[in-house]
Amino acid sequence: MARLKTILQRFREGLRAADSVPGIVAAKKIEGDDRGRFTVLVVKIDHLGDLVTAIPALNLLRSAWINADITLLCAASLVDFAQSLQVVDRVVGASALLVEGRTTLVNEPAVLALRQATYDVAIDLRHDGDTREILHGFSARFMVGYASGRSTSRLDIELPELEKSARRRSAQGLTNRARLSILIEAAIASIRVPGDKPEALAMAGDHAKSGRRIAIAPSARSPIKMWRTERWIALCRRLIERGFEVVLVGDAKDRETCSAIAAAVPGASLVNRAGEMTLLEAVNAITDSTLFVGLDTGLAHVAASGGSPAVVLFSGHADHDVWAPDGPNVSVLRNDVPCAPCHATRMAQCLFDHRCMDLPLEFVWQVTSEKLNSAEVHR
Repeated sequence: MARLKTILQRFREGLRAADSVPGIVAAKKIEGDDRGRFTVLVVKIDHLGDLVTAIPALNLLRSAWINADITLLCAASLVDFAQSLQVVDRVVGASALLVEGRTTLVNEPAVLALRQATYDVAIDLRHDGDTREILHGFSARFMVGYASGRSTSRLDIELPELEKSARRRSAQGLTNRARLSILIEAAIASIRVPGDKPEALAMAGDHAKSGRRIAIAPSARSPIKMWRTERWIALCRRLIERGFEVVLVGDAKDRETCSAIAAAVPGASLVNRAGEMTLLEAVNAITDSTLFVGLDTGLAHVAASGGSPAVVLFSGHADHDVWAPDGPNVSVLRNDVPCAPCHATRMAQCLFDHRCMDLPLEFVWQVTSEKLNSAEVHR
């Protein structure tokens, strides 16, 4: 972290020095049109959780560059959610394919229209380098992103790759949220643009909570991230016994797990909405609930970043220091196993009996109860 602060400080000192010498103009400067407007393209081809972790960076960009006309390019499935954030001027959805380890875009009309435009600034808001070539497929005066060994093209503003270097030093990695915000801060510090800087936008609005509802997202794409179904069933029963209504959330691919839980907990106090909700409806169900309990998925990032009380069961798949949901009222539960992070995606790859997710029911119930007690005190 200290190294990154030094990098940003040098950016600022270099700009101040250039501006203080007569006849010398800072190298990166945008004049804008006759109204001071300029254009920015943000590329964020990613999953829901990754987009959620980028919200603070997008808010930082919006608050600092008030005169910017900002276009966000994201996954087609996330357009409605991205628009609901009301941070950028427009959202364009794209379909992506993985070809020989590289992410490429399908040349749909909306994407082709972006390729025909020229932007003042284009930013790849992803730390990993697999989307860097997508960024280079657009035209911009200044390109911004993290350095990547996957690309031979240099960027105009390029910060060093962090995660692998931190592992080589056995150092704790920065959260993805922090890395993306640091990248935006570097762009803001390095490029002179028209306009003032108003106060930062809030990351999420206030929501009225349903006093006796718990939102649970018990399923994940990777089996490595899953908690035992019988423990979910027992947890739901305890919540209902305490007087809460449980709503199961997720998409159609989560339906099997949610249906198994619902079948074991009959009655009106548990509602299975998996596969029946749009993404925005699922987000609203979470933000309107007293508590969220779930796995390491995009919905957990939504709950945590929005400030909802949240309990997240985190597997050994990824580095928790970097990828665990981050927020003001989130508890991340995990087993400290030596094999993590393993980055395994199939149970056959696990050599240690899935110990990372052998979280005892009593432990999860204790933390969940404490969250509920705190929520009831502050109601």
